[in-house]
Amino acid sequence: MIFLVLWAVQTIRVYDDRGQWSASTIGLWQRACKCVLVNPITVTGITADEIKAGEWKISTSLLIIPGGADCVYHQQLSGEGNRQIRAYVEAGGKILGVCAGAYYCGKSISFKGDKQEFPIVEQRELGFFPGIPQGPLIPYVVDTRKGAAIFDISCNDGHYPSYYNGGCYFPYDTKISCEWIGRYPMSAGESKWAIVGMQIGKGYVIASGVHPEMCSAELSGDPDLYSTLESKEKLIGPYALLRVVFKKLGFICKNSVHNQEQRQVVCQDENNHTHVLASIPGVFTPQVAVGQKINAGDVIGIIESMKMVYSIKAPVDGIVIYIKEAGTVNAQDVFARIDLVGEPRQSA
Repeated sequence: MIFLVLWAVQTIRVYDDRGQWSASTIGLWQRACKCVLVNPITVTGITADEIKAGEWKISTSLLIIPGGADCVYHQQLSGEGNRQIRAYVEAGGKILGVCAGAYYCGKSISFKGDKQEFPIVEQRELGFFPGIPQGPLIPYVVDTRKGAAIFDISCNDGHYPSYYNGGCYFPYDTKISCEWIGRYPMSAGESKWAIVGMQIGKGYVIASGVHPEMCSAELSGDPDLYSTLESKEKLIGPYALLRVVFKKLGFICKNSVHNQEQRQVVCQDENNHTHVLASIPGVFTPQVAVGQKINAGDVIGIIESMKMVYSIKAPVDGIVIYIKEAGTVNAQDVFARIDLVGEPRQSA
């Protein structure tokens, strides 16, 4: 089932309070939505108290419950918070639960981790998924990427690589009324689904055990995960699974997203600084900071041009001494300057 979102300016709210995965979660979703969605959007955070107040419902086209800690979400939103969320969906709203947010969408949760307080087997109030989200698929260590993986998720129209870290699976059951959207590879176990969709009143909920908002550029600190996902993106593009999910939620997505290279020009100056210049106009989003050490092949930025998205990669090892701020670029504008030797310093 597909719903059409018609708001001229879409407001996507991401739970941003105790229990959510990281202080950088909002920025992560802002970058992903900017790369994937066509219409003007605002991606902003929302606290547990704001959810309980309920004023957000009329102006929100999508509420995202992100990765983090399901048990803390339960503490923060129990009662009035969950009543407001359910009322929003039943009236026609849309929810995307990712990882911990997907666990939280079930009628109960079954989670086994590495700490004393695990396993967790508890009921949950939202109950959007009428079964029991279970996990993790592979051994999980809290607050690390031990147990993280890149899984190829099978959907009706193809296979889509996605980042996984402690997420749930949904055991297939013909008695459960839902849309079975994406399945884990058979190596993870038969009949284990990664993404499901539920019609709730007039609204729709998608729960995803994987992180479709993650592209390889977000994993540059983990060489193994980065290289695995980046190699797959060369064939299908970044955020491909996120586009599948957003289309199911009724959003209009850009026609195609490609991770093609050769959208940059490289030259050196007399100070042995390597300059990376744009070869096409577009909108640039930096992925590194001044003073950061980088290796050849690291993604230093992303440029969007003509509804296509391209990774800009460092041509050499070195230290970033200049990186352009996010915004519009023209052909021959300098993205970055890299010092092959020497100490980090700001360049004019």
